[in-house]
Amino acid sequence: MNKPLHPIALFRLSVLGPLISREALLYGERKKLLKYLSQQTYHIPNSQRVHISHKTIEGWYYLWLHHGVDGLEPKTRTNKGKTHLKVSIQEKILQLKRENLSRSIPTIIQLLETRGDVSRNSLSKSSVHRFLLQHNLSRRTISPANIIERRLPRLRAWLAGSAGGASPRRSRSCCSMPVFVSKTWASTRPSSSRPRQASRLSRLASAPRLLARAS
Repeated sequence: MNKPLHPIALFRLSVLGPLISREALLYGERKKLLKYLSQQTYHIPNSQRVHISHKTIEGWYYLWLHHGVDGLEPKTRTNKGKTHLKVSIQEKILQLKRENLSRSIPTIIQLLETRGDVSRNSLSKSSVHRFLLQHNLSRRTISPANIIERRLPRLRAWLAGSAGGASPRRSRSCCSMPVFVSKTWASTRPSSSRPRQASRLSRLASAPRLLARAS
């Protein structure tokens, strides 16, 4: 007795229909069919999306080609609910998150890298997210303190440039200061586009008079 077909595999098979129903494809025809299928709209199970990328459909095609319909079934994670993070790193992640619940995952990773707890680019956001999810700490609360914390490197750079007396022409970041106003960051740098525009309009306005004098 054949086992029932998985709903996801059935859906993927229906998407591949125009592609796998052909006995033979001419040169370049497969590419055209993949592009055509990626431009269609679908009722994707357990998803609000309606489009499927060209690469995804191509991946399903090769799975079907090598493994048949069974290859189109979704693969279950064998490490679901587990983490490969070291115990010491787990404790530091929890500490940083509990100190400030509004800290984002990129900020936590950046702090760990800055302190030398982990090497650069060795910690993925998905790993930290899954770990925080296990401790019900994945939800983030936005606050002005968190925004200021993430802007501190920029603010320190501005202060360092101002103290060193750097020329505005050499460093544009030293001639303005970031200011937090109404949940957004604004710059105190004066706009120089208006004087330039006014000067150009003035030259254009005086051009007819100059031509009249020349004639």
